Amino acid sequence: MDSQSVFPFFRLPAELRLEIYKHVWTVPEAEYVYQPNDRDYRLRLSVDYLTAQLSAIRKLGAISQRIRAEAYPEYFDHTQILLRYDTAWRNWFPLDDPGWDDRNRRALYIISSSYLLQTQARHVYLHWPARGKESSISMFEVGNSRMRARWQEELLNEQWALECVSRFKNLRSLDVHVDNGLVIHWKDHYWFQHVYEFDHPDPDHDHDYKKELKRLFYDDERRAKLIEALKTHHRKLEKAVVRTDLGDSRVVVVKLMDEHKAFKWWRRLKKDVAVLASQGPSTAKGEKEDTYVFKQHIGGLKLCWPRASTV
Repeated sequence: MDSQSVFPFFRLPAELRLEIYKHVWTVPEAEYVYQPNDRDYRLRLSVDYLTAQLSAIRKLGAISQRIRAEAYPEYFDHTQILLRYDTAWRNWFPLDDPGWDDRNRRALYIISSSYLLQTQARHVYLHWPARGKESSISMFEVGNSRMRARWQEELLNEQWALECVSRFKNLRSLDVHVDNGLVIHWKDHYWFQHVYEFDHPDPDHDHDYKKELKRLFYDDERRAKLIEALKTHHRKLEKAVVRTDLGDSRVVVVKLMDEHKAFKWWRRLKKDVAVLASQGPSTAKGEKEDTYVFKQHIGGLKLCWPRASTV
């Protein structure tokens, strides 16, 4: 073979070509993991990891159209985009809590502005955190600038996450994760206590537990924004799920939410998302829903955040 010869790459077996592609697009996570400080034990990924992931797959695709045609489907069919961010309403934590991470919006901005993801992303995990109690909002009225800034940051993160959903033109699956961002340490018995108080209201106490449970997770404005974002490109959506990991055992609380009248908002949210998914191509053909397997994730800066292997 002389110096001007081109290696016959496409004569290699398809399985071997795929292994080469995987080697090129894989970015070692360990190189981008760090611990913010001695007070925060939660390991995080730098935003540079996100940009390195996008750069690796983009450079691979830039080699040739044929490589793009082979590599992109394999990569994006098994990649879930994590639209996850911190929440402001963890009231028992100090305001300098190192768990707060203001890099979330930068990561969401990178994801939403990536043309590669807009055209190729197929699978999305959408964070659906709890909302704060109405009594806590008064904190902002007394001039607590840091908490007010966090609240504005959370709203901007939510805005960017929904913007990402609206821009993905080839969305196949959506995993909406109802997360107990406000009351992280609620155990199963707290949920049962709320339900008991819902079923047995105290006439001497005017607290509306039904209203509180609904407000925590299912405000109509946020639901409307999600549905509007999905309407843009939902025709290719094949599977949508709404799930949660609330409580200790999760199974107990989910059963409670699926059956008790206090959680109509939960069933409504699942129905809203399912209606859009029912208009997708697989359902229209009467085909059984696929199970999607994920081998890599893009986004999500904290390693303690859940990463689904299937949906």
